Amino acid sequence: VLQMMISGVFMLVFISAALTMWVYRSVVRPVSKLQEAVRKIRDGNLDFTMDVEDDDEIGQLCQDFEEMRIRLKENAEEKIQDDLENKELISNISHDLKTPLTSALGYVEILQKYDLSKDEQNKYETIIIDKLKRLSQLIEDFFAFTRIISNEENIEMSMIDVNRVFEKALVCYYQDFSSQNRSIHIVGSKKVEMLSNERVLRRIFDNLIINALKHSDGDVYVTIDTSNGICYEFVNTLNEPIQIECIFDEFYTSDISRTKQNTGLGLAIVKEFTELLGGKISASVSGNDLIINLKWEF
Repeated sequence: VLQMMISGVFMLVFISAALTMWVYRSVVRPVSKLQEAVRKIRDGNLDFTMDVEDDDEIGQLCQDFEEMRIRLKENAEEKIQDDLENKELISNISHDLKTPLTSALGYVEILQKYDLSKDEQNKYETIIIDKLKRLSQLIEDFFAFTRIISNEENIEMSMIDVNRVFEKALVCYYQDFSSQNRSIHIVGSKKVEMLSNERVLRRIFDNLIINALKHSDGDVYVTIDTSNGICYEFVNTLNEPIQIECIFDEFYTSDISRTKQNTGLGLAIVKEFTELLGGKISASVSGNDLIINLKWEF
């Protein structure tokens, strides 16, 4: 009997030890890992991996916790990227707004420094007013752009003579090209109407013309094809190499664009607005020429 009791005690001790090891391995250690993971997340550390050893309920809990950590890390990284892009966007927009303001101030300085005739004064005053009106329109368009791409505002569509809008945009930048002894050559312009929004369409043409003005030397050539809808082909000679595959990216800037204070936002807006109006836009490089095709089929 005594031997049986001793054997029973040893059996109980063995079972107790085995149970303790099982509890430690299956419960205590995973829970300790969870506690350590919680402390790391609380301290802002998401750069760790939680190893899952078992497939039981606690193991599944650890797996769920690891997936949560991964999502938290991805969200944190996205937020950091968004913050960087938002800061860059603010800087980009400020540069875009600075362009007409700087130009207007330049003409104001001419009026202040030189003894001009009445006709010359009127000429420069008209240019200044046009530049300031354009600045006001840019500010309004930026607000409209953010509302439209966030689906907060629907655009109103009506039948519009597309080439008339294009010609109005050209007139606005005639003085800028003339001051550099440059021209824009147009081939194939005629009245073509389509369902569109004039303000959005005008911003598309403005940004394409500004892009050609800033990033090319020499004249700009625009061919208008109305055989199947309407297609505008802008051709200008680049004065610096570009990454053509990135040209419509929202924050893409090449070296030349930084030196001339381009935002990298202009062509991104062109793409966004063109697609918004049901059109397509593409870009290619042939030799030193940048070719941008803008097309609506109807």
